[in-house]
Amino acid sequence: MQIKTKVISFILVIVVIMLTIQVATAEDKIESFEESDDMVILSPIGNEPIRVINDFEMEGLLSLVEEERATTERELEGYIAELTGLSDEAIGKLIKQSEVIGIDVFLLLGIIRVESNFDPYVVGALGERGLGQLMANTARPVANNMGIAYDPELLFDPEYNILLFTTQLKYLYDFYNGDIHMTLSSYNRGQYGLEKYMASRNGYTNPAMSTYSVTILEYANTYRIEFDNY
Repeated sequence: MQIKTKVISFILVIVVIMLTIQVATAEDKIESFEESDDMVILSPIGNEPIRVINDFEMEGLLSLVEEERATTERELEGYIAELTGLSDEAIGKLIKQSEVIGIDVFLLLGIIRVESNFDPYVVGALGERGLGQLMANTARPVANNMGIAYDPELLFDPEYNILLFTTQLKYLYDFYNGDIHMTLSSYNRGQYGLEKYMASRNGYTNPAMSTYSVTILEYANTYRIEFDNY
């Protein structure tokens, strides 16, 4: 099953659940069947009765949602493993961080592709290290703010690097109010570098757009499409 179909199915189930929760709280509109565990509520449009699912059916729906979520996550883990060659632990960390910071996992994959080509041991020309190509002057304050130990050698550990670079990305994303080009370009250039870059492009429609940001978004879109057909 393709991810679009899964997402649609998931949304439909959630809609049913949310409708049930909403109408069940309207106690003045609820009538009980004398010989059934089901419930009836009055429609907000007219007085046509709408059947509300019982507890057993609710448990079944929640179970289906959980099974669908677990299946999709397993397929996502398999896709990322084939794409990146990363360990199960690193992949799990990447997916978890995507959920924690609320940024698309395919965008994170795009960043890693551009920064390190999925090589956790690569060192950049200016000393950048690991999957997210973090420099010491970025990684150290991020680690300190998180209350975790900083060690430059740990930047070669995929899980540690993922934690730090995604945390920095989230900070930039919030700082720039969700502007993805400003977020990505500042991740690449630094915040002061972004200011100078944008000042040199003040005649452009989107002065924060850069080759770097566009390339990452293109990779993210490619990976999303590939996974849809995985």
